[in-house]
Amino acid sequence: MGQPRRLRVGARQYPRAVSPSEVSPSRFLELLDEHDRDAIHAVGRVQRYERGAWIMRQGDAGDSVCVVLEGRARVSVDTADGRTVVLVVLGPGDLIGEFEALEGVRTRSASIVALEPMDALVMRGSAFLDYLLAHPAASLALVRSTIRRLGAADRRRVGRTAMDASYALAKFLVEMIDRGRSADRTGVEVEVPLAQHELASLIGVSRNSMVRALSSLRSLGLVATTNQTVRVLDAAGLQQYVQSPPAAAGRPRAPDTWTTRDR
Repeated sequence: MGQPRRLRVGARQYPRAVSPSEVSPSRFLELLDEHDRDAIHAVGRVQRYERGAWIMRQGDAGDSVCVVLEGRARVSVDTADGRTVVLVVLGPGDLIGEFEALEGVRTRSASIVALEPMDALVMRGSAFLDYLLAHPAASLALVRSTIRRLGAADRRRVGRTAMDASYALAKFLVEMIDRGRSADRTGVEVEVPLAQHELASLIGVSRNSMVRALSSLRSLGLVATTNQTVRVLDAAGLQQYVQSPPAAAGRPRAPDTWTTRDR
């Protein structure tokens, strides 16, 4: 057996950045074979949502299930103390409302808003269940996509203890733009339509930490911001940023000098 790996005391251990080619398909639609994809398209109808449209509201009654075809949506919950917590951003191939259909619950557990013009395949919950019963491989795809989504959420939570805010933000932005893009992304501009407080909630850092993180990435020419949108100016440069050692890529300070005040 090899020697145990030594960790330098006081150094932050940054999770290795994963390239797009290493990521297994994780979204429901992309896990289906051609036959099952055709079958689910026959079950539902395509509906268009404009940017800002409510797809579902927390507490409302409903049992429909959606499959995102184009665009992205924000999932959030309102807490008892009046805060809104952003849970995840869904994109093409992701399911919406499947948990309520599977559990037979008609009350929505979260609110979902279109972040940009979005097309979705919409069907009744009962029709979705019938589809799963008739297509066992699709049921397995649902289990796999759920496991991988939960795994990604777990990695994000673990990463909060090992990443500074600028690195966590950069890694999230890379995840947002990797899907469906070519390996050569030099000069490509990508808009991430999330406000700064929504990004802070999603990544799990304070608003002040998010402001500092955005300032760091702006100073490197990687992003530009408004109050409601982050625009990635150099996607390839951002990918290089998250793959570089913590002391590289022009980071303002060495990670082992960061204090708990930065988190």
